[in-house]
Amino acid sequence: MKTFGFLLFNDVEELDFVGPLEVFGIAASLGTDCRTVLVAQERKATRCRHGLSVVPDYDFAGVPALDLLIVPGGRGARTHARENPAILEFVRQQRGFVASVCTGALILAAAGVLDGLPATTHHSSFDLLRRYNRVEVREGVRFVIGAKIATSAGVSAGIDLALALVERHWGAAMAQSVAAELEWSDRGWTQIHGS
Repeated sequence: MKTFGFLLFNDVEELDFVGPLEVFGIAASLGTDCRTVLVAQERKATRCRHGLSVVPDYDFAGVPALDLLIVPGGRGARTHARENPAILEFVRQQRGFVASVCTGALILAAAGVLDGLPATTHHSSFDLLRRYNRVEVREGVRFVIGAKIATSAGVSAGIDLALALVERHWGAAMAQSVAAELEWSDRGWTQIHGS
């Protein structure tokens, strides 16, 4: 059973994690060997960017080994989360695949895991990502998938990235079934942009 975790922090953008969570949840309901968990520094309610309050399943100390960690963005990623030593260390300690959605790339860059790699983020934050001068910023792409790290452009691009990761793990037919269940008509997920 693969365990896919979603990092939460205050002022996280809801769709950045809920969109991919829905993709992997549908994949699980269609028979894949995947479960999803929410993780935060502490196991207490997290207030998201637009008011949603979410209680994580695990704190950093108790989370099981993750096959995939999704790091979402939002105002919290642009401000406090990328400066939080506990969050950065948690990201650095991951042995599985790590993917960011939107400005979650800023957290990955601050943790040093994007050093020497191509990456993308929300179009309004390219300049912020360029401040991490060891990151090769790619504009005009929905996502970039490397050997162990992936990044996506803003918000809805996280759904495309999640569909591409479903295809990577379980094949094109499963990804197409998930997209059909979502009624996701955008085909951006089929345009792989590698490192």
